[in-house]
Amino acid sequence: MLQDPGAGIYGPMGTIDEIDWDAWVQAINVNLLGSVLMCRSLTPHFKRRGYGKIVQLAGGGATAPMPGISAYAASKAAVVRFAETLAGELGPASTSPLSHLAR
Repeated sequence: MLQDPGAGIYGPMGTIDEIDWDAWVQAINVNLLGSVLMCRSLTPHFKRRGYGKIVQLAGGGATAPMPGISAYAASKAAVVRFAETLAGELGPASTSPLSHLAR
């Protein structure tokens, strides 16, 4: 499965004390939780088949701070760590989640 969670959902722009909190949470929900929920629904199928690949695309927010778009940066960094953690949880059993940093 190739996944590009939230392709371009940056969330609100500005400092954390100035932004619309609901919009910030929505960006986290789309970018991070969308990825988590997709993996959660697919891994049982991969396990039954004995094979599966997950490729996550995470933008530049995963590689460096991005002042003014904290929801985007935080969510993309979390996608990378989630993919690494999922790989550890599933191990060599049947799936191999990858996280790719798209620039």
